Amino acid sequence: MKETIDFAIKQERLYGLYPYDMFTATPLIGTDLYKICQERNYISMEISAQNLATATQGEGMITTEDFTPEDLKRLLKNFRIRHLIAMSIFSLKFLLRHPQYFFIRFKNKFHIGHLIKSLAGFRLATFVADVFLYRYKNCIIRKVGME
Repeated sequence: MKETIDFAIKQERLYGLYPYDMFTATPLIGTDLYKICQERNYISMEISAQNLATATQGEGMITTEDFTPEDLKRLLKNFRIRHLIAMSIFSLKFLLRHPQYFFIRFKNKFHIGHLIKSLAGFRLATFVADVFLYRYKNCIIRKVGME
């Protein structure tokens, strides 16, 4: 699991590849994972719709000899922190290499309005995330028409 996280962060830092998120394995009824977990007594909580829904989001419901749901929460928290740092560094490097991106982005009245609303509501983090995430969502393959 740690190697997968390290690999995802490395790809993000080097190439700007945005890992959507990390999810925990969930023993859905009828799957091979469910059968294995039942046989080995790995399921650590009741199988209910609520538990299954939250299990994929980091709550986890599998406890083995190697890890617990708490271990998975720590790994997921570590991934999300490292992801934010990697995303910010890659985005800043992109903006330094292509400062015109920022100006092209704000020729659009929508983005200027969003900036004003964010600043007025003291939501600068929302605005900054939008600038960076826009870069990730729309410009991974093409560099905003710039080279």
